[in-house]
Amino acid sequence: MRMRLVIMLSSFLICICVTVFSNIYVTNAMNAIEKEARIMEAILSEAGSGDFPFPKELENEIFRGLHLLEILVPHEDLHDLSVQLADASISAQIGDMDDCRKALKLIMESADHLTKHESLQLGNIF
Repeated sequence: MRMRLVIMLSSFLICICVTVFSNIYVTNAMNAIEKEARIMEAILSEAGSGDFPFPKELENEIFRGLHLLEILVPHEDLHDLSVQLADASISAQIGDMDDCRKALKLIMESADHLTKHESLQLGNIF
C-alpha cells in the first residue's frame, strides 16, 4: 500500500513538473518571437520604403527551439508561424513594406495566440 502511494505521488509530481516546464518554455519562446517581431517592425518603420534586408534574428528565434515546440504546441500553429515568417521575409526582399508589416503583425498575433492557448489555465485542462 505504501509503495503504491509513493509511486502515485511520484507520477503526479512528474506530471506537474512536465506541465510547468511546458508552460514556461512555450511562454518564453512565444514572448521572444513577439519581441523580435516588434523590433523588426520598429526597424521597418524607421527604414521607410525601399529594399529592406530582412534580418535573420526572427527566423533564428523561431527555429531555435522548433524541435521541442513541435512537441508542445499544435503543428498547424507552428506551420502558420513559419509561413508568416516566410511571407514577411519575401515581402521585405521585394520591397513591399505594407505586406511585410502585415506579416509581422500576424506573427505577433500568432505568438500571442499560442501563449494564451497553451497557458496553464483551468479552461485549457478540461
